[in-house]
Amino acid sequence: LNLEAANYRSVALARTRAQAIVGKLDSQGGSNLWLVDLIRNVATRFTFGRENAGVFTPDGTTVVYNSSRSGRLDLFRKRLDAG
Repeated sequence: LNLEAANYRSVALARTRAQAIVGKLDSQGGSNLWLVDLIRNVATRFTFGRENAGVFTPDGTTVVYNSSRSGRLDLFRKRLDAG
């Protein structure tokens, strides 16, 4: 895997082991989730807020993660096919 050097905060593998979701600290001190395709070696930004600690649902279609974007820590979910 060839990811850029950065401050990664969390990582979770999909059951298929073909994808990972990683929490990455940005330059403003926030954290976002990135979806990493481990087969093609490509990372795509998955969230745009203050998110980290994502995990895949057992069926692999959704990521559940925590966020403090509303001022308090809450759980959210986002489908992988949610454009």
